[in-house]
Amino acid sequence: MKITKIIVSTVALLFSCYSFSSDLDMTGIWTGENITVSEHRKIYTVRTKDGYYFSRHEYYKDDVMVRWLHNYGVWGQNNDKLWTDIVVYASDTSVKNLPDCNPPRFNYIVQSIYQNMATYVAERDGVEYAMERIDKLPIEFFTNNKVLHKFALEKIHTYKQECRKEI
Repeated sequence: MKITKIIVSTVALLFSCYSFSSDLDMTGIWTGENITVSEHRKIYTVRTKDGYYFSRHEYYKDDVMVRWLHNYGVWGQNNDKLWTDIVVYASDTSVKNLPDCNPPRFNYIVQSIYQNMATYVAERDGVEYAMERIDKLPIEFFTNNKVLHKFALEKIHTYKQECRKEI
């Protein structure tokens, strides 16, 4: 009986290490939805290996998109901690360069990463995000507007060169 418990415990430990591993990172293209009583939001996120972060949030009412916003910035991950610094914010009504060298930082706790699925929780408000890694965005949200994309990349590059202290 004791050997059975040891084998079961070992298998469970190996499985949990495999399914939640620091080798599995959050780079790539991710999509998900957040549906609550007050909102229906679709999210598309791109995290590059060199630390660039692009995220589109679409808000729906009665199955019609009523607004969208883009966040551009940098991101990082250390074990179960994920963070983003938002350098540029854009919506259907405005574009804002956020404070130089002091942009808003959003921290998340990664609950699970398994195959192409990830679940993480925002530290600030407890909102849980369930995202799926995909191969390609349905629409090139971030590069279609070349002026905005160029502006965002320039601001991110400046932030990475002049402000960012972390590696």
